This record gives sequence, structure tokens and C-alpha cells, in this order.
Amino acid sequence: MKTALASVQIQMDILKTDMNAERDRLHEDNGRLKDLNSELRLRGRAEVDSFRKEIERLAEGMKAELEAAEEAHAVALRERDSLQRVSLRNRPSQEIQL
Repeated sequence: MKTALASVQIQMDILKTDMNAERDRLHEDNGRLKDLNSELRLRGRAEVDSFRKEIERLAEGMKAELEAAEEAHAVALRERDSLQRVSLRNRPSQEIQL
């Protein structure tokens, strides 16, 4: 009976050692996973910031192009209106000449 009890105690000690080793391994794995998670979050934030800056830069460029196009449109409208006024002024004098 004593030898059986001693054998069981030895097996329990082996199991405790194995459990402690597994617990240590899991803690190390957990630490590595936390580090990896933090690194991925930082990379993700950096990528998002980079995309945000690129989008803002593109938006500023598009805004400048839009303003230039609106100005060109306004100039074209003024020129058209001016040509129409000149055309209207010239018409009565042409009809009178006929």
C-alpha cells in the first residue's frame, strides 16, 4: 500500500511539474500574442493615418481644381454674356443699314 501511495505521489508530482510547465508556456504564448496584437494595432493606426493624410492631400488638390474650374466657368459665362451684349448692340445697327 505504501509503495502504491508513493507511486501515486510521484505521478502527482510529475503531473504538477507538467502543469506548471504548460502554464509557463501558455503565459509566454499569451505574452507573445499580446505583443503581436499591440504591434498590429500600431501598424494599423500608422496605415490609417497614412491613408487619411493621402485622402486629405487628394481632397485639397481636388478642391483647388474645382475652384479653378468654377472660376473658368464664371469667366466663360461673363465672356458669353459680353458677346451676347455686343451682338445685340450690333443687330439694330445692321437692320437699320438694310
